[in-house]
Amino acid sequence: MYKKGCEVAVVETSSEGLKLGRDLGVFYDVAVFTNLSPEHLPSHNNSFEVYKKTKGKMFQKLNSKIRKIFKPKQKTLLLANKDDNNFKYFFDFVADEKKSFSIKSQSYLQAKILNLDFDGVDFMINNQKMRINLPGEFNVYNILPAILIAR
Repeated sequence: MYKKGCEVAVVETSSEGLKLGRDLGVFYDVAVFTNLSPEHLPSHNNSFEVYKKTKGKMFQKLNSKIRKIFKPKQKTLLLANKDDNNFKYFFDFVADEKKSFSIKSQSYLQAKILNLDFDGVDFMINNQKMRINLPGEFNVYNILPAILIAR
């Protein structure tokens, strides 16, 4: 990617990938924590703590001393879902900037769900109505960090 001129990449990093070292050589500028869910436990010795700590490896890289080729002084950003029970664990990692997002509690970026149906979700952020044509509250949790990154 470097040789072809790529300067930015959006990478979804799974706990399975972290466990297997598939992120070797990747130095993140932004790390997002949306949630931890039990469907990944079998891959982590059926231990929630092992799963959580494995996912934490990505957040540890935000404070890596290794300089990157592109934008070595780029500030790091940590975004975390304040509504998840594991928020504090992930929010406590070191980053230049930290921001929370939520649909249930006070946070840096807060959305209010207006309507959930099979065709999508209507929600509001700062008096601005929005709609995503994907059903499920979890999709709002996925879109909120994307909004923060775009800003």
